[in-house]
Amino acid sequence: AWYELAYPDPAYRAEVIQRWKPAVDRARRSGKTVNAGRYRVTCADGSLRTCELFAGFIDTNLIVTFRDVTEQARAEEQARQTLGKALARSEELDALLQGAEHVLDAKDFETTAQAIFDLARERTGARSGYVALLSDDGEENEVLFLEAGGMPCDVDPYLPMPIRGLRADAYRT
Repeated sequence: AWYELAYPDPAYRAEVIQRWKPAVDRARRSGKTVNAGRYRVTCADGSLRTCELFAGFIDTNLIVTFRDVTEQARAEEQARQTLGKALARSEELDALLQGAEHVLDAKDFETTAQAIFDLARERTGARSGYVALLSDDGEENEVLFLEAGGMPCDVDPYLPMPIRGLRADAYRT
């Protein structure tokens, strides 16, 4: 009955029992207190707490200790998320610096544009795309190069690409 109250979700309850029983067996065999791991425990008021459970025996009596680590677990998760964001920002800055390096080492515009395009494609995970320049009259995009991402592409890069829609609005402002 206690399992049903503390772990109302049947799937999670089964996972808890599967993890808990080997820890109890280790405690029984070793005669020492064993850290059975962290568990999400549902309290009487319905709130969830993250607890480390410890199992030990005095004679043949199982002694279970709960250590509430809810705040510690929240802080650890926040630290993981912050670290993930910092690493992503570092990768973005690295790509930006690589792009700047290509600009500084530029031999010609097309080679530099291709290098920056490749960096952006790698960073975003895109497989295909193109780089185009605005025509002198401002009415069309002139394709500098088109990357089909290894897929068959029947688009003629020399066909006119009229400026319309959101791009046209952006160019006007």
